[in-house]
Amino acid sequence: MRKRIPIFLFVLICSITGCSYEALSTSVSNDQPKYISFTVTNKIIGETEDKEFESHVFCYDLQTHDVQEVGVVPYNSQYPLTAYDRPSNKIYYSASTLKGERQHTGDQLYSLDLNTNETERLTEGLYAINYIIPTENEVNLIAAPLGVTGVRLYPYSWDKTSGILKNLSWDEDMMFRHVSWRPGTSELFARTYSVSEFYRRLENQGETMFFMPDSEIYSVDMRTGAHEKLFGIESTNLIVGTDIEVFTFVNNKIIASVSEEIKDGFAVRSERGLYSYDLSDNERTIYQYGEKLKGLSQFVYISDDERYVYYISITNTDVIANTLCVYDTEEDKTDVIYEAALGFDFINNATILADY
Repeated sequence: MRKRIPIFLFVLICSITGCSYEALSTSVSNDQPKYISFTVTNKIIGETEDKEFESHVFCYDLQTHDVQEVGVVPYNSQYPLTAYDRPSNKIYYSASTLKGERQHTGDQLYSLDLNTNETERLTEGLYAINYIIPTENEVNLIAAPLGVTGVRLYPYSWDKTSGILKNLSWDEDMMFRHVSWRPGTSELFARTYSVSEFYRRLENQGETMFFMPDSEIYSVDMRTGAHEKLFGIESTNLIVGTDIEVFTFVNNKIIASVSEEIKDGFAVRSERGLYSYDLSDNERTIYQYGEKLKGLSQFVYISDDERYVYYISITNTDVIANTLCVYDTEEDKTDVIYEAALGFDFINNATILADY
């Protein structure tokens, strides 16, 4: 049995300077029915090498609360990543161009049409894909290109009609490490930092303790590439390092899980908490429901009325297992949407999407 594959951990650094936020995607509605697409990966016992791993794709409807397995795709990529495009009844997923055992030579975007069972390769020139977000006219990606020194993750948009893949990055030194999607719009929220500064700190970590580079959070319109810096995150004399491990956006606020490295005399101590960053006044407060989200490893979505918090929780740290949960802030209760079987499968990613 293979070891569990951990969900990506995403990091950052703290002290806010910014401006009030205005939505870039004003021409798009977010009133469409919403659903969560999530990937559950497991090892196939007794199969051939080409079939050793597979990813099961599920859809959870936020209106009906039904969970449905919609399809299965092979897992031979560096990371098992899928997204179910419900209106077109297609699964978009990452896969290596080589068959058999995973070859770290580049993953591309593929599609599986569930109506015809036809598979199609859609891109070339990528090395890895971290996010797949299908919309009506595009499939949005956070991906690393082939042939670039060091790992750099950029925003891409693949046009469903023309088949053209467009890089929407405006700064080659900017790493798009963690993102949050606003369903029903074309708007993405991204945590970024300097790639060159990251590698400079890695090279010098023998002389000084390593902390992540200062970071910024942007709003990006994935149709046009228009972007707006929401606030900067900077180290200070007291707070020498801050990791924002996961975050999500709701009602002009960023909700983030934060780990801070704080100077304490000649030593450095670590503190972790769940905070709310209000973009209208740049105020940071403790997120009132933080203690209710036990084992939080990934935010998926917070409903517009802020009643429901959808998230992935690590439920066992010895043999890693996880669960897709929803916390009802009014009823003060947590319901399990999907629980991975301990030692057998694992929820690798979950994405909030909307019909169009």
